[in-house]
Amino acid sequence: MVWADKSGATHIQSCRIEGLQFKTYAPPSAPQWIGVAPNQIESIAYAVLPPGYVGTWHHAPGPQWVVTLSGRWSVETTDGAVLVQGPGEMQFNADSSSHPRKNDTHVGHISKTIGNEPNVQLIIKLKPNVKITNGCTTWEKKMD
Repeated sequence: MVWADKSGATHIQSCRIEGLQFKTYAPPSAPQWIGVAPNQIESIAYAVLPPGYVGTWHHAPGPQWVVTLSGRWSVETTDGAVLVQGPGEMQFNADSSSHPRKNDTHVGHISKTIGNEPNVQLIIKLKPNVKITNGCTTWEKKMD
């Protein structure tokens, strides 16, 4: 997870995925563990970072999952931590509250491709009602 503290600095933290429900997703199939409900998703997009890509410092536009489909990439936060990801790995971005600090004008994180192939990502942007707790995510179940 990439997240911002109260001062606006960003960090990387490993988190355990929690809040899954064991239920049938597509009846009559057998139950399975299900996470983010479709009503919590704002949009889904693909991104392709070309070989040699080095982005600029930025923060996520809102809470979002980034799933690496192919290729490798890295994310560096303002505290200097670097997270490298490859196919099948995912991260949660929750650094939209990042802002420049007195001795550091960097905001959020910077992304780079690693290697000679494009990095293909699936980006699942969540609605703004996602709750962030201790740097890890939890979702409030809406009462229907």
